[in-house]
Amino acid sequence: MNLEEKRLRVHASKLVVAKAAEAQAKATRIVAENALAAAIVGPEKGQVTRDLWDGTKIVVKRSLIYHCDFAAIRQTCEDYCKTYGGKAYAPIKHSTKVELDIEAYEYYRKNHLEFWSLLARHVQVKPAKTSVNIPSLGSGPDG
Repeated sequence: MNLEEKRLRVHASKLVVAKAAEAQAKATRIVAENALAAAIVGPEKGQVTRDLWDGTKIVVKRSLIYHCDFAAIRQTCEDYCKTYGGKAYAPIKHSTKVELDIEAYEYYRKNHLEFWSLLARHVQVKPAKTSVNIPSLGSGPDG
């Protein structure tokens, strides 16, 4: 093995060790985030900040991800209008990509529950990844 191959081997070994440490650190981080998110109760959408006695701040942010069948939502609105003789805005935003208009969808949930229940058949809602941030770490006995 020549000198160049030895250097490459050393760097390759360092990379393998670093990637293994990175994977372990990520797994440890996820466990810690999940534990903090479970311990700090809050709304399904929004954020909660906890200030600890030593100056540590913990921010837990939760959000939701919406997936839906756009064609079914449009059809539901058309059918609803035909059946009930009204006018219903399809809660869909148009841009370069098609996405659910969450504000309009949530408006129907709060104000027109019967119509919303028809739309909701075509929408799946699941929790998004919860964000945990510690903007300041205090200097208590463990810090």
